[in-house]
Formats: sequence, C-alpha cells, structure tokens
Amino acid sequence: MKEVATQKNIPKGWQEKKLGDVCDIVNGSTPKRSVSEYWENGNIPWFTVDDIRSNGRIISKTNQSITDKALKGTSVKLLPEDSVLLCCTASLGEVALTKIPLTTNQQFNGLVSKDKKNLFPYYLFYSAQKFGENLKSKSGKTTINFLSVGSLSKEKVLINR
Repeated sequence: MKEVATQKNIPKGWQEKKLGDVCDIVNGSTPKRSVSEYWENGNIPWFTVDDIRSNGRIISKTNQSITDKALKGTSVKLLPEDSVLLCCTASLGEVALTKIPLTTNQQFNGLVSKDKKNLFPYYLFYSAQKFGENLKSKSGKTTINFLSVGSLSKEKVLINR
C-alpha cells in the first residue's frame, strides 16, 4: 500500500488556509452600455484588464468610470483600497492591486482580506500572482478559460499566525 505524503513544507508558525476562509471574493460586473446614465460623467473607477496594460499592476487610476446610478442600480460592487484583482476568465491569472476604491468588470474577482493583520494586501497580491499561474489547470473551458468563485475560494494561501 502506498503511503500518501500529507506534510508540506510550511514554515513554523504558518498555516495553509482556503482563500474563501480568509478573503471575501467579490464578482465584477459591467453596467449596460446602452444606459448612458451609467457611464456619462462617471466618477467611480471601473477596472478592466486594459488598466493593467496601460497603468501597471498597482492601480491608482482607471481608464473608465461609472456613475453612482450604475453602482446603485446594477450588480456592480465597490471594492475597497488594497483589494487584489484576479482575472478568472479570458486573461486568466492576471493580477493587480488597487490603491483606490473601484469596481471591476466581470472578468475580475476582487479578493478582500478579512484580516489585514494576518493577510497583508501586498502579500496576498504576490501570492495571487503565484497561484494565478496554476489556475488554468483548474478552470472549466467553454470557448475561453473560466474559473468559478467556488473553485477560487478553495485555492490555498499561507497565513502567518
């Protein structure tokens, strides 16, 4: 009978936790473009993968904004500063860290640390880059890669306790 290895190389004082246990995972959304009141003169940053390409991975501004009416009248949610933004569809594994409150399109999930004393946003950001590389093998495929919130919430991260 084969012996299954269960011990991982986890440093003393650290423990492995499921992402869903240590983070709130918030789905992004896109307000209807046909409703001009959701977009015209918007002042709430709305993040897409293009913002990584034009502004880098530490996000202090976005290329597009939505209105307060879009935030209140749709499923769009405002993420706090220091949220990790993880792409779970077409550009699967792309990661950014927001330094401003913002909303995101549906390609991204916001990872909001429940305890910033034990799971620092920058640590989560760097960890997400590492496990983001492995997400493709866990994604379902239609015409593009897609990782569900349920699958993402089971991803493991090390916490210093």
